[in-house]
Amino acid sequence: MRSDKIAMAISTLARLGLGLIMFIVMARYLGAQQFGVLAGAMAYSGLLNLLSDFGLATYALRLAGMEPQRTVEVIRRALLVKTATTCAGALIGGALLFWNSIDGKIAELQIVVFLAMTVAAYADLAFVASRALGRFDIERRTVLWTSAIVLVIVSVAAIGTCDAVATAWALLAGRIVYALGVARALRRWLCADEPWPLDAPGFLRMARGALPYAVDGALTNLSNQIDIVMVTMLLDATSVGIYQAGARLVQSISPVAVILSTVYLPRLAHAHRHNNSDEVRRLASRLNFEFAGLALFGFLGFLLVGPLWTTYLLGPKYQPLLMLWPGFATFVFTRFAAAAFGIQLAAYGEMRFRIVAQALAIATIVLVDLILLPKLGIMPASWVLAGSSLIPLLIYAIQSARISGARMQTAVSLGLSFAIVALQFHYIGAH
Repeated sequence: MRSDKIAMAISTLARLGLGLIMFIVMARYLGAQQFGVLAGAMAYSGLLNLLSDFGLATYALRLAGMEPQRTVEVIRRALLVKTATTCAGALIGGALLFWNSIDGKIAELQIVVFLAMTVAAYADLAFVASRALGRFDIERRTVLWTSAIVLVIVSVAAIGTCDAVATAWALLAGRIVYALGVARALRRWLCADEPWPLDAPGFLRMARGALPYAVDGALTNLSNQIDIVMVTMLLDATSVGIYQAGARLVQSISPVAVILSTVYLPRLAHAHRHNNSDEVRRLASRLNFEFAGLALFGFLGFLLVGPLWTTYLLGPKYQPLLMLWPGFATFVFTRFAAAAFGIQLAAYGEMRFRIVAQALAIATIVLVDLILLPKLGIMPASWVLAGSSLIPLLIYAIQSARISGARMQTAVSLGLSFAIVALQFHYIGAH
C-alpha cells in the first residue's frame, strides 16, 4: 500500500506542478487581457465538466473495488453515462453561447477549451480501472510523460503566438495526446474482448447509483467556496483580498486527501462488500491514524508558517491576516480529521450522511456569516469556517465508527479535534 500512495502522490504532484508551470507560462506570454479570457473559458468549461462528471469517478471506483472482476463492465458503463451527461452539458453551454451572442473568436475559444477539458475528463475517469485493481504505477507512468508533452505543446503555442485561441487549440492537442496515452495504458480494460454494456436498465442503474455521489460532489465544491463567496458579498474589497490570501493557501492542501482516498476507497469497499469486518476495521483504523497525523501536521504548519508567510511574503498590507491563521489552522485539522471518516462513508455507500452533513455545514456558514461579518468584519470569518467543519466531523465519525467498529481510533480523533478547538478558543479569549 505504501508504494501505491507514493505512485498516487507522484501522479498528483505531476498534474499540479506541471499544470502550475503551464499557467504561469500562459499568464506571462498571453498578457493579462488574453489570459483573462482564456482563464474565464477554462472556469466555465470546468463548471460544465464538474456537472457532467456526475460523481462517476468515486461511484465507479467503489463498484470496481467491491467486485474487481466487473471492472471492465463498470468502467464502460461509467463512460457511457458520462457521454450522456457531457452531451447535456454541451447543450447547456451551447445554449448559453447562443443566448449571449458571444463574439466569434470568443465562442471558438470557449468551444475548444470545453473540448480540451472534456477529453481530459474522459481520460481521468478511465483511470478508475487501474486504481480499482491497485495498479497505480500505470497512472504514474502515463501522467508523467503525457503531462510533460502537454506542457511543451501549450508553452510553445503561448510563447510563439501570444494568442489565446492558438493556445487553446494547443491545449486541445495536448489533451488528445493525454487521452491517447491513457487509452494505450489501459487497453487491457478499455479494449477487452467483451461486449459493451448497452442495455438501458444497466445504464439507468449506473446513473441512479451515481446520483448521490454527484450531489455530494457538488456540495463538496460549494463548501470549498462558500466562505469566500460570503466574505465577498458582505465585506469590502480589501478584506476580501486579505481573506483570500489565506483561504486559497489553505485550499492548496486538498490534493493530499485525494491521494489517500484513491488508495483506500476501493480496498474498503471490497472488504465491506464481502463482510470482512476484520479488514474493514484494520483499514479504517489505519486511515483514521494517517489522517489524524496529517491533520496535526497541517494544523501546526499553518499555525506556525502562516504568520511567517504573511509577514515576509505578503507584506504589511496583509497584517490583518495574522488574526485569521488560528482559525484557518483549526479548520485544516477538523477538515482532515473529517476526511478520514468521509472516505469510509463513500466506500460503504452511506452518502446520505455526507450530503446532510455538508448541507448543514454550508447553511451554518451562510447564517453565521450573515450575522457576524457585517458587525465584526473579517476577524470571525476563519473561525466560522472552522466551527462549521465540526458538523461533518461529528456526523461522519459516529456513522463510520458504527459500521467499521474502529471506535477507539474514532474517539481519539474526535477528542483531539475538540480539544484543539477548545484550546484555540481559550487562547483567543485570553488575548
